[in-house]
Amino acid sequence: MTGRFLPPVSPKLASRSRLASGHAALVVASAAWMFGGKIWWSKPILCLLVTPAIVLTVWEFLARRTRTSAGAFAPFVWLLPMGALTGLIVLGAAIPNLVQRSFGVETLWFPRAMSAWWPSSADGHKALDELWLLAGCYLTGFNLFVCVRSRRALRALFLFLASNALALAVFGTLQKLTGQDIFFGLQHSPNASFFSTFVYHNHWGAFTVLTISVCLGLVFHYTHRSRARNVWHSPATLGALATFFIAATVPLSSSRSSTLLVGGLLGIALAHGTVVLVRRARRDGRSASAPVLAVFLVFAIACGAAYALGERTIRDRLATTRLQIAEMEARGDIGQRKTLYADTLHMSADKRWFGWGLESYERIFPLYNSTPRSPVDGLPIYYQEAHSDWLQALAEIGVVGTLLLVASVYWPLVAQRGRIPGHPTAVYPLLGCAGVALYACVEFPLANPAVVAAWWVTFFAALRYASLSENR
Repeated sequence: MTGRFLPPVSPKLASRSRLASGHAALVVASAAWMFGGKIWWSKPILCLLVTPAIVLTVWEFLARRTRTSAGAFAPFVWLLPMGALTGLIVLGAAIPNLVQRSFGVETLWFPRAMSAWWPSSADGHKALDELWLLAGCYLTGFNLFVCVRSRRALRALFLFLASNALALAVFGTLQKLTGQDIFFGLQHSPNASFFSTFVYHNHWGAFTVLTISVCLGLVFHYTHRSRARNVWHSPATLGALATFFIAATVPLSSSRSSTLLVGGLLGIALAHGTVVLVRRARRDGRSASAPVLAVFLVFAIACGAAYALGERTIRDRLATTRLQIAEMEARGDIGQRKTLYADTLHMSADKRWFGWGLESYERIFPLYNSTPRSPVDGLPIYYQEAHSDWLQALAEIGVVGTLLLVASVYWPLVAQRGRIPGHPTAVYPLLGCAGVALYACVEFPLANPAVVAAWWVTFFAALRYASLSENR
């Protein structure tokens, strides 16, 4: 098979393809099992794990120098926005925007008087560490597009991601049903709302949105391509069962917003599957009523089983939701989130173009926090995250940095837009990526390294799959 930018596969090319897909699988799985990357010792390990992506990118770039095909270097142009963002963050890390002052035994930090037109950072070391991980995850995904030469290799990667998520789902379900702490009591979770190996349930929810989208793409691939006598005897059925089990853990984890996202994905898949069954029945000259009813019956049974599995948790979350809605109606606004978002926008306005620096939110936001004190103990409410990744991006890397981050996604997506429609194995993963990006408007899923790694891997793998399908 010949790719748009690549000559026929040679042993060296196949080697880079295996390295790229194997490295992507290792990074995502490692981040997921290391508490989602949200434990103090996991970030240095993850930074080391993503570092080979730089070597692989350079290797692939140098290997293309001898090629005469017109588009051999075209994908590497997509690296420019992330490269520019990297340069801005490195420059900002060298320019501190806080000054240290000591009062007795206490040390306090105060903003420096400096131009808003200069990149800067509240903590240069933290900014560089976070950049290392972000850029490494990005290149891990990017290498899938430039190195992988076959759709089979991408499907193998998707199957690994799905199997890994299924193992995590089983692990988390057993923990939940037995009432054990994280890793069956070997580690105390700092957050009561944890699930599986993820410290925060909404991070698990975002991770499963990406995984379920991958699963759905595989299900429809095997629905179309299987040589079994019917769909019930094809790998698609096993894939659908695994998808439903992973999906059932989202309400079990008590993540309401992720439950809605997963429900939306499954609803789209149900409508799509119905259309496929009707068209196939018409093509074969038979009635579609029986298979469509069977699919809806199986879907209803699966939903009932998911409800039974997490009935207690679902009832508790529904009661909490009704109480929160009543409180919002009584106040006439969304409560603390409204104040939090307004304060974050105020923070970003003071350094509009380049922000306060990557990973600066936790240190800078207390200067802007106007949230009322806790009604329980009267202490100030402390925020590590803005509960909106996009607003936090504006505060930390400014308008310029946020636009560069968006461009690193928009450019390859536009370049491949004509190849995406018609390939469910690419469309569904991209839908999952879009869902998580929208979710980031009102939550912070992209503050989790496992979600970030899975996002970039899913995004570029889906684009590459669509590109290879079009070439074929």
